[in-house]
Amino acid sequence: MSLETIVNVTISSQTRGVTRKGFGVALIAGYHTLYGARVREYSDLAGLTADGFTTFSPIYRAALALRSGTNKVPKFKVGRRALATSQVIWVTPTVTLVGEVLTIKVTFPDGTSTTLSRTNLVAETVATLSTAWAALLNALAASTATDDTTRVTFNSTTAGSLFYLEEVYGFDLYDKSADPGIATDLAAITAADGDWYGLLLDSNSEAEVNAASTVTEAQERLFGYATGDATARNGTAGGVMDDRFLAQVFRTFGIFSENTSGYAAARAMGECFPLDPGSETWKFKSLSGVTASILTASQESAIEGKNGNHYQILAGLGILQQGVVHSGEFIDVVRGRDWLVARLRERVYGLLANARKVPFTDAGVDMVRNVVLAQLREGIGAGLLAASPEPVVTVPLVADVSTADKAARLLPDVEFSATLAGAIHAVEINGVISV
Repeated sequence: MSLETIVNVTISSQTRGVTRKGFGVALIAGYHTLYGARVREYSDLAGLTADGFTTFSPIYRAALALRSGTNKVPKFKVGRRALATSQVIWVTPTVTLVGEVLTIKVTFPDGTSTTLSRTNLVAETVATLSTAWAALLNALAASTATDDTTRVTFNSTTAGSLFYLEEVYGFDLYDKSADPGIATDLAAITAADGDWYGLLLDSNSEAEVNAASTVTEAQERLFGYATGDATARNGTAGGVMDDRFLAQVFRTFGIFSENTSGYAAARAMGECFPLDPGSETWKFKSLSGVTASILTASQESAIEGKNGNHYQILAGLGILQQGVVHSGEFIDVVRGRDWLVARLRERVYGLLANARKVPFTDAGVDMVRNVVLAQLREGIGAGLLAASPEPVVTVPLVADVSTADKAARLLPDVEFSATLAGAIHAVEINGVISV
């Protein structure tokens, strides 16, 4: 006789893990012809150079920005855009006063740069300045410039090769590059590898941002872009920030930054993505390597009026203002909400997949209630939800569930209430000092 004949023990393992969606992985969608794969994952910048990316290429610049945070993102992905951007930038003169020195720093696709300058003559007009500056810009290699009377239209002559026009005085800039097919490229990228959350682009024209934002809104991802378009700060109608604000998009944030080669949105993601969802606020973040904008109060108001963001120096510190998406919601709330939804799905699915059966009884319904409550408590620990008032989960009594739902094995009306922990963004202090 053996012990097993007296006491037989059978242990069923319930350890089948559910794949957990990540909320710290960003994908840079950029045009290149270095390899055929639609998506590759990288853990450092050296991997990019090993694959042939130059340090001045747009994808490398965006990755450098993403990896320049206080805490380094452990990995990122590059999604290959097969359809190249044909860059078009409108350069509109705005300062006609005699003696003023107008300047534009032009960085070429090969990483070299030059600063163009010209002193305004007597009786200068927008038309005369357009003619003069079209000649200056047209002399540059790998580009053309056309005098359109009220502006200069600047074009890169090679699709996929991007110029950066920065450190501008006396002009308004508008990136009018057409969308070459962002939706098509993102569909192919996602089909190849959809395991990423944050989206960044190498080129951020109005048309490209609008197209990418439309895709992102439907995919439960977060999209960030930076723009130097003057409409954002001038308070005028039109432009990319106005487009996204009027659309009231929930998953797209924009940062006004004339320093387009600094990829400010990538730097913001790089600061916050290493942090657990719910534990961060995007406002006040320092964007290392991004040149802060010098804005008037009315320009700040114009950007913020479109629920846009900007990066400025305040009391000697560079900070991101206001940390919101174009619907007005805070970016950290959007990311935290997405995290909570995903984890609830995964946790309940894990219960159903690992249990021999979750019976359609009050005891079985309570098993569902307990896993939902456990996830909400995890949200408290992450800093997303407040501990007080404590989250509440309500479930129906089985006797109150319809026969049709029971027959379909559908448990309806599982509901919860919880309070966001939020973040302090401003402080009022009142005091009295007495002798």
